[in-house]
Amino acid sequence: MEKEGVGMASNLFKDSSLGVLIIQENGIITYANPKIFSFFRIKTKKDFLNKNLFDLDLFKETEVAQQIKKGLKKGSFTSNEITLKFDNSEEFIAKYNGIRFGDCKASNEFVIFVEDVTEVVKSQKMIKASEEKFRLLAEDSPNMVFIVQNNKVVYANKKCEEITGYDKKQFYSAKFNINSLIASSNKDSINPISSLVTERRLEMTPEVKPYEYELTTKSGKKKWVLMSFNLIQYEGKTATMGIITDITERKKFEEKITRANEELKKIDKLKDELINVVAHELKTPLIPIMGYAKLILEDGKSLDKEKKGQLEIILKN
Repeated sequence: MEKEGVGMASNLFKDSSLGVLIIQENGIITYANPKIFSFFRIKTKKDFLNKNLFDLDLFKETEVAQQIKKGLKKGSFTSNEITLKFDNSEEFIAKYNGIRFGDCKASNEFVIFVEDVTEVVKSQKMIKASEEKFRLLAEDSPNMVFIVQNNKVVYANKKCEEITGYDKKQFYSAKFNINSLIASSNKDSINPISSLVTERRLEMTPEVKPYEYELTTKSGKKKWVLMSFNLIQYEGKTATMGIITDITERKKFEEKITRANEELKKIDKLKDELINVVAHELKTPLIPIMGYAKLILEDGKSLDKEKKGQLEIILKN
C-alpha cells in the first residue's frame, strides 16, 4: 500500500506548484515532491526521506508539527499561515492542508499539501505598513481626505469631521449619502460625487481634474471647496481617494478683489466723463476769444511784431 501510494504521488505531484508530503501515522516521511525540498531548504533525500518528521530540527515543537499531529488523529486538518524560521533567520510562510491518503480509512498514510504564501504575506504587511503611514499623514492633513469603496466611505480623516460636522461613525454608516455634501445650488451643474468616485469611471479616465463647488455642512452652512480624486489600492482592494480643500476664505478674498475691480472701473469711467465735461466747458468760452484774435490779426497793420506773436500763440493753442 505504501509503495503504491508513493508511486501514485510521484506521478501526480512531481510538477505541482504546491509542496506535497506523505507521512505515516508514526511521522515517518515516505514521499516529498521537489517543491518540498525547495521550500524547506533540504539538500538531499537522505536528510529527509524515511526520517521522523517530528524529530527533525526544522519541525520539532513547532506549530506545524502540532497541526499535523491533530490532523493525524482527526483524519484531516487545515491551517492558517504558519511561519518557519531557518538557521539564517530567513522565514518561510505557508498554509498547510492534510488528509488521509486514499479513501481507505485503514490507510496509515497522510498527505500534506504546502502552499508557499511568503511573498503574499510580506506584500500584505508592506501594504498594511504603507496604509498605516498613510493614515498618520492623512490624519494631520489640512485637507479633507476620504476613501470610498463601492459607494461607501471606508475612511475619513479628522478634517472631514471638522469641515462637515459629521462624525466618523456617520461617515462610515451604510446610510450615509456622500452626495448630501453637495449644495443644492450646485447639484444641477456638477456630477454627483458618487458617480465621480466609482472605480470603473476612474479606470476609464484615470485623472479627474480638480473642480470647485459649494459644500453643505451638517448644520446647513455653505463652504466653497476644491475636490480631486485618485484611484488607489486600499486594504487589498481598488478604491477611490478624495481630497477636498476648504477654499472659502480664498473665495471671499476673490469676491472682494472682484468688487474692488468693479469699483475701479466705475471710478475710471466717471474720471473719463469728468475730463470730457471739463474739456468741453473750458473750450466753450475760448471760441469767441479765438475769433476776436483772428480778426485782430487779419486787420493787424498797426500791430507790432510782439503782439502779432502773442495772437498767433492764442490761435495755435
